[in-house]
Amino acid sequence: MVFLSALAIGIGVVYSVRNVNVSIISYSGEEDAKAAISEIKLSVSEECEGKVISFVDETDVRECVEKEFTVNGAQRKYVLENFKKVYPCTLNVTVKERRATYAVKSSNGFDVYDEDGVYLRASEENINEALFGGDGAPFVVLEGVPTDDERAAVVGLCTVFGSEENFSAIRAAVERVELVKSQSTIGVDRLNFFLRCGLTVVVQDYANSGAEKIARAAKEFMSLTGEQKLSGTIYCHITAEGVVEATYGKNVNL
Repeated sequence: MVFLSALAIGIGVVYSVRNVNVSIISYSGEEDAKAAISEIKLSVSEECEGKVISFVDETDVRECVEKEFTVNGAQRKYVLENFKKVYPCTLNVTVKERRATYAVKSSNGFDVYDEDGVYLRASEENINEALFGGDGAPFVVLEGVPTDDERAAVVGLCTVFGSEENFSAIRAAVERVELVKSQSTIGVDRLNFFLRCGLTVVVQDYANSGAEKIARAAKEFMSLTGEQKLSGTIYCHITAEGVVEATYGKNVNL
């Protein structure tokens, strides 16, 4: 019994968490990143240090990471990207800063959402004035998205729109996105992407092959001259033959 007790204590000591390493994907600058790492490491260490490493799971770490931190006087939120146990006693944690990306008008100002469409915070600022995220880049204003499901669907296509293969960096390319609901039972909904350069991309029936339509619109955009990109509309739809098509018009009214 004495031997077994000593063995259990020895295992507990050897395999208890003693080291926590934190890596971060941050958009707020080097100083903020260093401060965030310190805060997150402290949060994880307070919860997990001394516990047998086998008994520490992702849920424990996620609860330590995915909360609001005060970093150099500003409120920041993070999401757990990766969690790995390195035996006998080390936790490696990678987190990503939740980047403020979208703004939706509210009764008292606007609500801010991250790049995944997850709510971040409310603001009492005027949504019609210049809006900027924590990294100094402007928000994308979402219009016509009253429900969580509609917002999630629109943000999903915004991610496609802003991918490297298409228009690259949604906030740099797009000023606002408008969901326009059909006024008839036989009509279809559409998404209007208002680009900062002055051009508009209309994705007709966005729920049907929306990603493919956006990819086709990006190719059409790349074929335009610099002058054409300053105005007009790229209209994306599916032809009667079932072909995804994107056509440019200089004077198209929405």
